[in-house]
Amino acid sequence: MITEEDIRRRVEDAIGDKVPLGLWRYLVAEKKVDAVKEAAQRGKVEKAKAVNRFTDEVLALLEATGRGPKSRQSPPMLTAQQRQRAADHQTVVAILLAREAAADSAVVDFRARILAGKLLTSDAVEAWLTSREAADGKPTVWLQDVVVPAGYELRGSRAVFTVPPLAVTAEHPGRPTTRMLACALPGRPTVAVLTKAGGVLEELRQLSQRLAREFNWSATQSTHFILTGEVPSVPLIQVSIGYSSSRPACTRIGLEVDPTASPQLVAERYRQARREVFSRRVRALSVRHLKLAAFAAERQDGKSWQALLSEWNRKHPTWKYWRRNNFKRDCRRAQMRLLTLGQPHRRRVALGRAAVPRLSPGRTTGRKPPGLARQTNPAR
Repeated sequence: MITEEDIRRRVEDAIGDKVPLGLWRYLVAEKKVDAVKEAAQRGKVEKAKAVNRFTDEVLALLEATGRGPKSRQSPPMLTAQQRQRAADHQTVVAILLAREAAADSAVVDFRARILAGKLLTSDAVEAWLTSREAADGKPTVWLQDVVVPAGYELRGSRAVFTVPPLAVTAEHPGRPTTRMLACALPGRPTVAVLTKAGGVLEELRQLSQRLAREFNWSATQSTHFILTGEVPSVPLIQVSIGYSSSRPACTRIGLEVDPTASPQLVAERYRQARREVFSRRVRALSVRHLKLAAFAAERQDGKSWQALLSEWNRKHPTWKYWRRNNFKRDCRRAQMRLLTLGQPHRRRVALGRAAVPRLSPGRTTGRKPPGLARQTNPAR
């Protein structure tokens, strides 16, 4: 039976980093870890799929809280030296945005009421958040995905209620969830804590999210700014990676680009990001291999490989195959190359084999070699 510690160790091995304690507590409270345990009881295949999905979710959360791979992350806050020099476009813009945010009435009120008008140092932020979490009390559990059946009327705008009142019962259940506040710490792991409704940390979380939307910061930068007054950096190009550990073809590289960035710089940053994600060069498949992958996927249900081969040869006489095994091999290889982008991958996508070797550009046609030109028997 797989344990919580086993799941955490596997995830950390896969991402090559530690999962912050606050984030792990959030995942446990959200029943994400329990879902992996339940899947593991249904067999090895389901366990592997559940662990892969969970790993992808953890990676996404780490990216969202600024804990992705360090090589892709910009420093969350400007240093004192950068603010003193203030000689480039992005630094000056960052300082001006911070000045505007500091004048926000909600920021001024929070600092006066909660911090007694005294900003924290970066070194004191983690201890303050931990003590504040204890002072606020047990984190609140919210309900989501409550189905409103016919016969009930919704009233209200942002906060809604039903008429008549709707009871949350076994027939009308909801999904429990918690809320997490994360704070970026320069040179250190992001701090994450759970919040309580009506508590100081929940108020801070809501304020941080609003500032993040208005000033194009991350929520973790906003939290640090509110508590310390330090200036969040505004990178010229921000790279985000939506990495899929089970199917690299589903990976997406996102670029948020300042309008002053040159096209040449954008192209270079994209090349850097792709090199960091993929250990091998990502190569496009030829038209023939693309057609092979699609042809086999669209027509394979209920058909033998021999029948597929005959149909392929009729439709594509210039790419004719003489041997069934060569045809089958190239179809599988093309599909695997598309799904894995040709990368070495421990958890290969199941296509009927545990692993399929990569395509060899010079020996993939499966055509009849010159020495067999006078053979008359067709593909076996």
